[in-house]
Amino acid sequence: MKTKTSLILTTLIAVTLIAACTSQPRIPKGAKSMWLCNASDARQAHWFQYSPTRVEAANLVRNRCERSGTYRSTCVVNCFPPKRRWHCVSADARGHTWYWNSGSRVKAIKGARRLCIAQSDYGHCRVLEKNCSRT
Repeated sequence: MKTKTSLILTTLIAVTLIAACTSQPRIPKGAKSMWLCNASDARQAHWFQYSPTRVEAANLVRNRCERSGTYRSTCVVNCFPPKRRWHCVSADARGHTWYWNSGSRVKAIKGARRLCIAQSDYGHCRVLEKNCSRT
């Protein structure tokens, strides 16, 4: 009986974790005419910012990166103009997320998944259909 209870509890926890992982943040709906800037530091942490202008998006994301602490002097900012691109979000088994964008849907999915696989300590990286949109 104890084994059956343990199995039920384990299954319930697994279902809860999977449900939590599938509710990842989506691409903002207002991003259609906005610049997207990405900042990363030496430890490969990433920050993202949408804004109507490149300068504003770059400054906001740079500030977020530089406030992160030890690696602030290594912040690198890349910005993408407001054009139609695919933005995809990948998630690992713990619900940690990685973003990728490309002019091609397939490349955005593969890029997000590769980034997750390369940086996740938990594995089971995937890109859900609802976490990939064209803006």
